[in-house]
Amino acid sequence: MHKASSILPECRPGCARYIAYGAGEGLGHSKTIFPLRPGISLRFRQDVAARIRSRIDRGVGDQGSPASRHACCETDSVSDPCVIPFRPRYSVPPLNCWLTGENAVKVGFIGLGAMGAPMLQRLGIAYPGNTFGFDVDADVTAKMSQQAGAHPCTSIVDIAQQCDVLFSCLPNNDVIRAVYLGEGGVVDGVQSGAVTIDCSTVGPDATREVYDGLKKKEVSHIDASMLGSVKQANEGTISFVVGGDEPVFDRVKPVLGACGELIRYCGPSGAGNHMKLIHQTLVAGHAVAVAEAMGLCAETGINIEAFYDIVTQGTGFAYSRYFENRVPRMREDEYSALFMLKFMLKDARLAKDMVPEPGSRYPTLTSVVEALENGVAQGFGEEDFSAVMKVIESRIGRSINS
Repeated sequence: MHKASSILPECRPGCARYIAYGAGEGLGHSKTIFPLRPGISLRFRQDVAARIRSRIDRGVGDQGSPASRHACCETDSVSDPCVIPFRPRYSVPPLNCWLTGENAVKVGFIGLGAMGAPMLQRLGIAYPGNTFGFDVDADVTAKMSQQAGAHPCTSIVDIAQQCDVLFSCLPNNDVIRAVYLGEGGVVDGVQSGAVTIDCSTVGPDATREVYDGLKKKEVSHIDASMLGSVKQANEGTISFVVGGDEPVFDRVKPVLGACGELIRYCGPSGAGNHMKLIHQTLVAGHAVAVAEAMGLCAETGINIEAFYDIVTQGTGFAYSRYFENRVPRMREDEYSALFMLKFMLKDARLAKDMVPEPGSRYPTLTSVVEALENGVAQGFGEEDFSAVMKVIESRIGRSINS
């Protein structure tokens, strides 16, 4: 018998969200998830258990959450009103195990940088004793794995052999191809039936190459591009936009839930990449537009504090979280990287490359890319992408803070 309160640090109403025929309805919105294996029984607070049983008795939930479609319950087999036993309906349950043990889902992460390291830590909480880490830097592998309570791996093949679900967060198309399909890559170690989840911002063509290459080994690959930065990775509130086979998405959605909140299926392989890159055109374009608006304030003598208040508190359509959060930093000449300008340039270029003749068909995107290129050329690539403000300041010959 497993007590929910002994499995997790917190057990709130709603802990059956992914089991018991979609029992989470009306029980809150906890992201707590449990395994569905023969013999698993969970103890809930009595009022919660009663509501779960009520839904089971009514047959509610067949169209509910992914796990609800893979499990059914035997509520008459025990007398304890707080206990709900479960048994798998199908031979392959969703990948949503939070328990330790030899049958638990094993989850790994390749690329333990600014985003990968905190995500591994969150997976370590979700899958204690069953997480694995690898980075090309052995010292980083050792340090970040220790912090996350994960097993450090010695190579890509090593981690691929260990894991049922394998995440990656890597810098570009070439690295993705090498890590997954190159000699000594994931393809040389991964086991049939595993799922790989790439969270990198890369081109959809590279993703589809990996998808096709792994499919030959009966391995499923999904692209789960991320919206958010280090803050969201630490908080577990990343948004994932996902491409790949929808049944695979259903199986791994609970695993993604250990690291994020909004988790949206977008279509076949590469669709998550498309969605992220189009999203980034708005972000990059907005950064340039804000910088130019601030430049106009400086050149025309408009009071920037008044402009800030009007945009953030007024009823017009100029407001954005970017404006509200970044303009105060600009006013203090604070450009330490939350998301580096060079990475925003990479994303904008990838978006531009998705279509033919972007220069004539998407002139605004083209000019945004040029502004970011100027930022890198002027030495601001390692700073926050809001440092495009410095490009505008050099163009107009004055600072917004003078």
